[in-house]
Amino acid sequence: MPKVDDAHLAARRQSILEAACKVFCTRGIRSATMAEVAAEAGISPGAIYRYFPSKDDLARVCMADSEAVMSRWKMPPEPGEDPLREIIELARLTFSLLDGPHERTEVILMLERVLAAVREGDAEVLQALRAEELHATRGVAQRLAAARDKNELPATLDPQLFAEAMISFYWGSRLARLINPGADVQGHLEQLMDMLVRSSASPAPA
Repeated sequence: MPKVDDAHLAARRQSILEAACKVFCTRGIRSATMAEVAAEAGISPGAIYRYFPSKDDLARVCMADSEAVMSRWKMPPEPGEDPLREIIELARLTFSLLDGPHERTEVILMLERVLAAVREGDAEVLQALRAEELHATRGVAQRLAAARDKNELPATLDPQLFAEAMISFYWGSRLARLINPGADVQGHLEQLMDMLVRSSASPAPA
């Protein structure tokens, strides 16, 4: 039997992934079947399992881009780094993904996951979602606290509250882009970052 090269395997895996994202968006993760994904990809259902062990695994990979960047926020800030600069650079990197080819799919799948968990009272999924958000918020708050402690941000800034506001701003921006693909979310981010930088140069209120 001729050996299948790595490039062919990678191309097949990508075609399955693209087919899955398309089917999930139109049918929903719960309603979609592996047979439908296989039909969209033009392969037999059994062939999918060589690349993805389950439908849930396929869905996770469809949302992998944003999760990879969010994992950067979850990590503690690097010692010796300029925390304010790191916040701005990470924020810009995070928002750059909102222009990515899979962004619309990721948001739709995430919304479906959240709504299904809320409707069905799925405590396990809701707890996992809360844990993910708390972990990311903690990473943002740590960087804000480090910037404040280095006098890069006002002493009056509450790192936890501002971090929660930033996470809310991020999710709001993703929804805004879903509703209005022309929304200038990058411009919105730059306004927020400019305000953050300017606050570091402002005198503390008396």
